[in-house]
Amino acid sequence: MKIFQHSFCSIRFFRSPIYLAICAAVMLNSCAKPPKLPDILQPVGAEFAKMTTEEVSQAIVERTEHFQSLSGLGKVQIENWEERYKFTQAFVVEKPERFRLEILGPFDQPAIFFTSDAQMLSLYAKKQNIEYRGVASRENLFKLGGVNLSVEDFLLALSGNPPKLDGVTSEWGAAIQEGQYHYLERISFKKNIVQRIWYDTQYRMVSQVQEYMLTNGEMLLNVRFANYRGEQGGYPLPAIIDIERPMDKVRVHIEYQEMDVNQSIDATLFTFTPPTGANVVHIDDTTNQDLGRLAPFEEFRVQRSEQTEGEQSDSQK
Repeated sequence: MKIFQHSFCSIRFFRSPIYLAICAAVMLNSCAKPPKLPDILQPVGAEFAKMTTEEVSQAIVERTEHFQSLSGLGKVQIENWEERYKFTQAFVVEKPERFRLEILGPFDQPAIFFTSDAQMLSLYAKKQNIEYRGVASRENLFKLGGVNLSVEDFLLALSGNPPKLDGVTSEWGAAIQEGQYHYLERISFKKNIVQRIWYDTQYRMVSQVQEYMLTNGEMLLNVRFANYRGEQGGYPLPAIIDIERPMDKVRVHIEYQEMDVNQSIDATLFTFTPPTGANVVHIDDTTNQDLGRLAPFEEFRVQRSEQTEGEQSDSQK
């Protein structure tokens, strides 16, 4: 996907007439529009595939290794213990730890730029003209983006894969629900984590992942993947992703509208340089530095009246 420049580097072909007129006037180079969602993934066979635990485990490993990059567009909702945020976001991610996320404001113009070059995180909010910058750690990703995952695990979730689990001590599994799913459980004494994976044997895809603390059984993570899309020979991706961190009381809901997988990505996209005069704040992942987490997202916060109306609508369904 080609990239064009306009004040800041954008990763999406903005379709508003006003923006297109500006582009034509200044003779900017445009890019090809990301493809719409591929067709719904078809089952591998009419019946549920009979797979052993070893085959399921190997299939998950091979799928994770095959993923390289993703670019696309999606609707995102972040809900924490007190607020809810909704926005449209353009994605460019490349494993293991590089991403560029652009949150779109009025006229589909980028309002927030969030990048990782695997070494540093940068979040720039145009409205406040402020950039937060720090090492690409789990702690800083949580402070800036509200997601308490490592950068690598966050990208794995965006691509429909389980989080990485180091030091697996034991692994076992069994067919469940008359063979529709294969349940796989991994235990890591090193990480004090039990990872549970539900693998859909008909579509050969992960449908859900949960992680618990080994010592007390408390749930750390619950991820659901649904509505897989993909063409023959391609890399199927879930169009709907739900990430829940019960201990943090944070939920992230993602619905992809456009996607392109395993295409070559320009490495310069993952480094962001703020404009001259921007206020740069260096963040430290070793302290409880108060940044007013998600403060740059304030313009995308759903008002309480809207939340109440949405909840009433959901209850009536």
